[in-house]
Amino acid sequence: MRWSTRRPWLFLVLTLVASVPFYLLNRLDLSVPFGLPPSVVMIVVPFLVAGGLILADDGPAGVRRWLASAFDVRRIRRTRWLVVSLAIVPALLLVAYAVDRVRGVAAGGSPVHPGVALLVVAVFWVGAIFEELGWTAYATHPLQQRYGVIPAGLIIGVVWAGWHVVPYPAQGHDVGWIVLQCAITVVTRVLMGLLFRLTDETSFPAIGFHALLNATPELLPGGYAAFDLRVYAVLVLVATVVIGLVSLRPGVRQQRVR
Repeated sequence: MRWSTRRPWLFLVLTLVASVPFYLLNRLDLSVPFGLPPSVVMIVVPFLVAGGLILADDGPAGVRRWLASAFDVRRIRRTRWLVVSLAIVPALLLVAYAVDRVRGVAAGGSPVHPGVALLVVAVFWVGAIFEELGWTAYATHPLQQRYGVIPAGLIIGVVWAGWHVVPYPAQGHDVGWIVLQCAITVVTRVLMGLLFRLTDETSFPAIGFHALLNATPELLPGGYAAFDLRVYAVLVLVATVVIGLVSLRPGVRQQRVR
């Protein structure tokens, strides 16, 4: 992967600008699966913007390398961090769900059939590929090199959160929910940036993380109503701090720079 030609700030600006026409789709009375707004098709924008920039800067060969990075699992040397990347969001959401069950406020619902669950994960995995080939495969490394892991996560996280702000009201969310969700989104991107470094700067773990971030709430009994967003926010923050501290341990840092 050639990082020297990356233009992450241009990518972020173009992604926001190119997404504006898609927001207008929310004015249409269209039915979209999983209760998503019509503007959900804007998930192709990070993919198209990053692909266009790579084609302009590195040519077709660069595009082929970039596309292949969606399946770069073989480059991961520390597989335990791959497991963490894929398991952490479902684990946190299950804990948040369990907390509400103990409190007696969790929404009811029937378990999802395993076949349906696999289909849901597959659908969201495809969507995650479109997004993370932009946010992770294109922008994360150069921003981390320039500013550090946490500042890079905050930069992408703020843009990522802002990118979602317009669709949220179309889903019926109030201002309080949107503010909290945006804060979670920023912290989540910091967490993803930490895991990106810990998984040898590969894209596959971020794609899996993102896919399960979107799919897991759909698979819980009661869906998004099955857990308290405030509880989940605390859990994400704690997980980010813990993994951040672990990544600073001398042994982990040495392995990373080999």
